[in-house]
Amino acid sequence: MSEEIPYPDEAQLARTALEHVQRIFKGNGVKADTITVTTHKISRHAMNAGTYLELKPVQAEKQMPGKIMVGQMVQSREDAAAKIDQHMVAAARDPAIAAQIANVLLSRPDQGFGLNQQAIQLDFLRREFTWHEGCQTCHGTSNAPCQKCQGRKLETCIKCTGRGLMQCPMCRATGLLQGQKCPKCFGQRYMPCDQCQRSGMMRCRLCNGLGVMKCPQCAGQGWKSHVMTVSAQAVTYFEYDIKTIPKGAADMLETYGPQLVTGGRVKIRSRVADQKENVLGANYEVEFPYGEIIFAVGKGEAKAQLFGYKADMLDFPFMLDKVIGPSVHGLQDAANDIGSVAEKIRKATRYRLIAQAFLSAAKTTPKKTAAMLLKTYDIGLSQGMAEKVALLAETTTSHITRKPRIFGLVAGLLINAGLMYAYYMMPVRSQIAAYLPTPKADIVLDLIALGIGGFITTIVIQITGAGAIRKALGHLIKEGQKNTLMPRSGQLGLIGYAGTLVIMLVLMELASDGQMTAPYWYEILRTKLLTFF
Repeated sequence: MSEEIPYPDEAQLARTALEHVQRIFKGNGVKADTITVTTHKISRHAMNAGTYLELKPVQAEKQMPGKIMVGQMVQSREDAAAKIDQHMVAAARDPAIAAQIANVLLSRPDQGFGLNQQAIQLDFLRREFTWHEGCQTCHGTSNAPCQKCQGRKLETCIKCTGRGLMQCPMCRATGLLQGQKCPKCFGQRYMPCDQCQRSGMMRCRLCNGLGVMKCPQCAGQGWKSHVMTVSAQAVTYFEYDIKTIPKGAADMLETYGPQLVTGGRVKIRSRVADQKENVLGANYEVEFPYGEIIFAVGKGEAKAQLFGYKADMLDFPFMLDKVIGPSVHGLQDAANDIGSVAEKIRKATRYRLIAQAFLSAAKTTPKKTAAMLLKTYDIGLSQGMAEKVALLAETTTSHITRKPRIFGLVAGLLINAGLMYAYYMMPVRSQIAAYLPTPKADIVLDLIALGIGGFITTIVIQITGAGAIRKALGHLIKEGQKNTLMPRSGQLGLIGYAGTLVIMLVLMELASDGQMTAPYWYEILRTKLLTFF
């Protein structure tokens, strides 16, 4: 028998909560030794709950030719529906099957606790029912009127298209041959069709003139089989008496029910629901700590509700918003280019939260930066403040890197101009193109050149931007990580690709007008454009 997992007592929970708060405020203007727990009143709450199941059949029907013997044989669709109802009722009443259904819940990592309005597949209850009926198309005869001739045994002659006459093959319907009447049609220009003997109809080729063919609906067997497959879904309903626990705890159960079990935040004992209750599912005995805890944070006070064995805190005030508020106001000025941007950034990034926002903003979007902040500071920081800091960090970073990135764009395009000049105006490209199997494939060489040129420009933009970031935020970056900070190129990267394309086109035109050989595809396009205009 395995030992029961030890759960923390009230004092341990208070210490865990204190360490959490100290970790949140570390580096954010409040010293750890000024954060203490002043009072706490945490008690264990117990409750009963249940995740119950409602069986719902999911049906799918298909038709197959002939008499197929699959699953249980029934007389009709109505008979199949009755059998399905019986199957569902029997499954719900059979103690062995009910326990098997409940074990589908209990074998989950969350033991099914807190699941509400979720559908669970019960593959072991899958059944098939089959019934036969005579084919309505052929009425059980196995034959059906030919689809081409509709039972008439004849179709329009394909040689004369139903006219009964055909052009004279000798005079080609002119009636004359070397100025004389055609000896074959006697000047009539047309002759009786030798395929249909002037009737305009010929024997149907599909049914070979029989007028009937194998019935396509039943494949010539006279019968059709209906196979109805029924699979069962169990729809979950989570129930508990909300009046027996505090509102904050109820909110946690309804929002994070299954995760509370897998995360070890609540303790449950589960079992199959009693048969006398005439329900399917599982019952739980639930236990969790909950209560009030008050912290002294610097010169202020923070009151929160502690929930669960991981000491999660609910309703913790947004104290970080107040602590970093003045620096965020300074960042607003920096974002608007008011005053010394670098000095305001340096001042604001003394707070660890803002520093992390800047390091993230250099590499990703404000939305992802805000999500990172809210995950790191799960208490004390409001979503509005996280989004504001992320946006200001992105805007300010863009300001301090704008000029360097523009310089990088120009430098990258100049590098590309030199490389492209050597590529197109010297016999470099033409020598490479000589190895291609066909001149039409030489556009690949230019696409590769465009990709390499755009990549070079993007890298130069990022390198110059990274230099500006290291200069402004170097005090935040560890020595071994300074070379890893590579900012986004943004829209300037796209401009770099566009500029590279313009340089390529200019050099191609110069090559076409000069002594060098322009790309084959460019010459073709140039000729068409000159002809058009």
